[in-house]
Amino acid sequence: MTAVTDGRDLAEKPPGQVSGSRPWLAPAAALGGVTLGVAYFAATDPHEQGLIPPCLLLTLTGLDCPLCGGSRALHDLAHGNVAEAMDHNALVVLGLPVIVLGLIAAVIGIGRRRLWSNARVRNILLIAGGVLLLLFMIVRNLPGLEYLDSVA
Repeated sequence: MTAVTDGRDLAEKPPGQVSGSRPWLAPAAALGGVTLGVAYFAATDPHEQGLIPPCLLLTLTGLDCPLCGGSRALHDLAHGNVAEAMDHNALVVLGLPVIVLGLIAAVIGIGRRRLWSNARVRNILLIAGGVLLLLFMIVRNLPGLEYLDSVA
């Protein structure tokens, strides 16, 4: 016997709704990726030449991108050297806890319905993150603010 429907496919989901019965899976995978990345940089020393390819923007223009020095900052953070990490990339040091807490909140379901399912809020947060990255790149390359550059 076949169920009668109103013509819509039962598998259709409203726009913005996470498909599947495990909405925590994507943020959990992202959190695992962040953890593996930090573990990699804890085990290898990016201060040594050749382990990490150089930043293309830095190589071509001499300007630090927003993430220049990030791998050295992660290495120093993993070894408890917060001051050294801040010297390499303050945005990575200050942004990493925010990203990790956001991923943990997404895994356990805090704010998932209110935040990420609302396309307007999601777009505002993504645009704000992009603007923050752009502003940090501009500011760290201004004359007189050399302490924000990623010099080893």
